Amino acid sequence: MNHWVARARAAEPAAIAVLLRGSHARGEAGPHSDLDLTVLTSEPPLTRYRAELVETEEGRLLHVSVGALSWANWLAERNVPAEWSFSLPTRQAARVLWVAAAYEAALADPLVLQPPGPPNLEDFVEAAAKVKNAFVAGDELALRLAAQDLAGWAPSLLRPLNPPVIVGSHAAALRVVLEFPVVPPSYCPDMLACLGLSGQAISAEELHERALRLAVGIIDLLAPHVEELADQLEPDLPRYPRDGRLRRYLRQGI
Repeated sequence: MNHWVARARAAEPAAIAVLLRGSHARGEAGPHSDLDLTVLTSEPPLTRYRAELVETEEGRLLHVSVGALSWANWLAERNVPAEWSFSLPTRQAARVLWVAAAYEAALADPLVLQPPGPPNLEDFVEAAAKVKNAFVAGDELALRLAAQDLAGWAPSLLRPLNPPVIVGSHAAALRVVLEFPVVPPSYCPDMLACLGLSGQAISAEELHERALRLAVGIIDLLAPHVEELADQLEPDLPRYPRDGRLRRYLRQGI
């Protein structure tokens, strides 16, 4: 690691710390895991990302990725939901490989904590409409993409109804949302089908049915809780699950 710390510091003269992140920092690295380093800088970095394939002593190639962030952006990350977390809050492990003396106290605990994403009803409804439009048009590719989007937004609406959980990786986030205890009927197989992760060939007709069943089921679960979630949802939308119009909108034409 000392070799990579030295190279990272040489590449970024404003470096104030070098962190190990990803599976190696979590202690979960496999034989094909890459080495993820993050260089923190006191001013905007010269290069945001570098990557190399390196020959190891064992005769294997190792993928090394070196990202660089200014200290200000590193701190700002804590206010932005992770894109990969299915709207769950995250705790990402990091290990300090080197740090300038002035920042030792600030990096005594280098964990990256990011908040959950808000319930996203608007994009969820739009994805459901795209599923229906693609099915009517016979556009199977667009149907499958829209179903993926629908399933991607679904956990944001279910998260407030389920026990709080913090995740540290993309795979862990998926497992958590599939195991939510408060979900509509057929939720897990419908989610896997929409995400394209069921391991089975699913026709356009069946995917259309599963996607809309998932959408309607989530809205039915959400409706009784709209009042308590109103300040987290997009303006004006909370009244539609409550008065039944959103359910009618999702089901019209099918």
